[in-house]
Amino acid sequence: MGYVINFGTKHDTSLLEKINAINAATVGRKLKVEDIEIVELSELPSGAFSVELINREDLTDTVVISHEKLDLADFLKHELADLTWWDPDNFDATRDTAAATAMFNNAIIKAGIIASNAWEAGSGKMAIVYDAATSQYTMVFTCTSHVWKEYRFDLPRSFASVFSEQVLPGFVADDV
Repeated sequence: MGYVINFGTKHDTSLLEKINAINAATVGRKLKVEDIEIVELSELPSGAFSVELINREDLTDTVVISHEKLDLADFLKHELADLTWWDPDNFDATRDTAAATAMFNNAIIKAGIIASNAWEAGSGKMAIVYDAATSQYTMVFTCTSHVWKEYRFDLPRSFASVFSEQVLPGFVADDV
């Protein structure tokens, strides 16, 4: 059974609403953010995330729950026009990270995601990382959220970095 998220609800409240909805038959009093401390534990090998719920009135009363987070990549769409700033042959960390952030923020707005609710204020960080082995630049957005996973978007590579063999041997025809 899934839980349909409301993008207007704060991420920690969304998690507790999901827990309440799925455990409706057994949870008597609905869990509320002011009563529960939520501690993010880890990502499990399955890709699910685990959190510990702590009763603020009795700190020995805890439970560990695993749940799936949403992948921002499933909601964000970028058009070619959004990438006019990107030039992989002239990467500038400050300039390009600012442009990536603007592109990301525009995509968030288009998707109807309210950033102030989606993750903890001040926790959203954008970086552009480079993998020398593949000559690949990737936008990476990390945040503290009980709803959203880290976001990764591979930026287009220049042709020069894609083709390892640029001088090609001649054609050979099969014997017919």
